Amino acid sequence: MNKTKISDNDPLFFINNIKDEKIKGDSLKLINFLKNITQWEPKIWGGNIIGFGKYHYHYKSGREGEFFIVGFSPKKKKFSFYTTLYLDKYEDLLKAIGIKDHGKACIYFKDIDLIDLNELEKLINISIDKLKENEIFEILTFWENWNTINVRIMYDDSY
Repeated sequence: MNKTKISDNDPLFFINNIKDEKIKGDSLKLINFLKNITQWEPKIWGGNIIGFGKYHYHYKSGREGEFFIVGFSPKKKKFSFYTTLYLDKYEDLLKAIGIKDHGKACIYFKDIDLIDLNELEKLINISIDKLKENEIFEILTFWENWNTINVRIMYDDSY
């Protein structure tokens, strides 16, 4: 079961409590950027992640849960930006965005002004489109090492 759960905490309250003005400002830019692309409202997940959208996953093993589709976490030294993609398959796009450091489904950057937001939008749209098409969910399949996964997208703001 996924330990990162959605909460009722206000994302803007969370951001307004960030002491570093640059991180606070970049966080507000990211919220507006993601709202404009996704048309979803931001929600706090796990206490310090601002997520957009929600999907339900279910593995053959019986493991299931819910998670955000795209999101970010403002850290002291860098941002963590989360997708639903196995990012090793998108090295060229990551270079175009200006990303030098990434994990399996997460990219890291220090300053929003140093990344190409048009290219980041492409990555976000690929992530959303793969879920819409109900294709194999790359990162979860990678982590769980199964061939298929059932994904149900929840787009409404009632969550």
